Amino acid sequence: REFRNATGETIGSVLRAMRVASAQAMLRDPRRSVTAIALDCGFNGTDQLIRAFRRLAGTTPGRWRRASAPGA
Repeated sequence: REFRNATGETIGSVLRAMRVASAQAMLRDPRRSVTAIALDCGFNGTDQLIRAFRRLAGTTPGRWRRASAPGA
């Protein structure tokens, strides 16, 4: 409660944002699977990553990966 009062955000929302940011960095490596990235970032699986990613980035990890690929 104190964290939310101090920052305006919940701890869960801050952690989710940090995990999605980590996933974005990892998605730049095309050799890594989305499932492996989801697990490495602390998500319980691909579905959970996709939901969080869509909520915060406005797109799916796969689309984000294609759009951020060199030459895209």
